[in-house]
Amino acid sequence: MFRNFHKKTGSEKRIEKLFTDIKFMLKTSSTYSDKYGLPPGSAVHIGESSDHDVRITLHQFNEESYVEKKDIELGDISDQIDTSLVNWIHVHGLHDPIVITTLGESFGIHSLVTEDILNTTHRAKTESFDDYLFIVGKSFYYNDDDGKLVTGQASIVLMDHIVLSFTDFPEHFFSPLLQRLNIATGKIRRKRADYIAYAILDTIVDIAFSALETIEVRIENIEEKIFINPQADEIQGLHQLRQDVILMRRSIWPFREVINLFIKSDSKFIQEDTLKYFRDVYDHTIQIMDTVETSRDLVSSLFEIYLS
Repeated sequence: MFRNFHKKTGSEKRIEKLFTDIKFMLKTSSTYSDKYGLPPGSAVHIGESSDHDVRITLHQFNEESYVEKKDIELGDISDQIDTSLVNWIHVHGLHDPIVITTLGESFGIHSLVTEDILNTTHRAKTESFDDYLFIVGKSFYYNDDDGKLVTGQASIVLMDHIVLSFTDFPEHFFSPLLQRLNIATGKIRRKRADYIAYAILDTIVDIAFSALETIEVRIENIEEKIFINPQADEIQGLHQLRQDVILMRRSIWPFREVINLFIKSDSKFIQEDTLKYFRDVYDHTIQIMDTVETSRDLVSSLFEIYLS
């Protein structure tokens, strides 16, 4: 009995170290202290810093044509808007307050909205204004470099002929959407700006599905090891899986409610025939929540099996 107790102590030390690493990561990735004492609407980035430049891409299209303009300069954007086309301005990177603020001012976006865009730890939300709709969506993915779960954010400003999107997701996640824009026969080219907003939300939901597939594979691998030859190291893997599932739930639960509010907003910026697509995104978020809850139950069961 005492020998078993001493063996568990080694695992407990590893878990304690894992908690220390998590606390250190949270401490170094947040800059809330930088906003202390500043007035509401102050443009301060909150989240992970980055060495990459913020990139702005302008997509303009209708059923007959599509043009992609990369690395647009801030001063040139307003002059290049064509109201006879759908104009999708995609901003990759949220760590430069000057770029986000300047772009927001060019399109009459409130400073409080700009503040929300810069805060990558912001809870999912939606707001309706006279000139635009604003929505913040959250999703998650596994980093290719270290295999850790990362929460990403996408903010969307929807106007009559313009969509502004601000994301910190890896650019390749949006490649399928850009490929659809390149195909002249695709439905996306025949729709208005609200359909692009739907397509962006649908993309970040697809990103979540991909992460859930990774979770399921990792659970199966640990389950197999526990039943065949349980080792002390498995408890650390289980603990990390539980943390990942909690993070997923925290990200997607409010996002589901936001999509529902977005659908019920009765906004002039959303066409009647586009509502069914937003409802489909809502259905997918419910499916994700069901899968997350199932994964959480499985991880808890594996804990019990390991301890027994």
